[in-house]
Amino acid sequence: GGKSWDGLWIDSHDHPVELDALALLKDVLPRAMNLRAIIVERDDRLPELSCLLDEVRAVRAVVRDAMGAA
Repeated sequence: GGKSWDGLWIDSHDHPVELDALALLKDVLPRAMNLRAIIVERDDRLPELSCLLDEVRAVRAVVRDAMGAA
């Protein structure tokens, strides 16, 4: 994710994981044979813990689906 600020694109981690990012992850995982970690990062606008855990579960589901199909 990111945001525009004063004509610049700033990398930020202040929004939920987007569906496009999950789709990209699903496409990349089968080729990422040495992958050891995926980080769900939030450095601003922190949600309730339950919301953050929902994002982690969504990422885990993508990993299970993608790696099971590989």
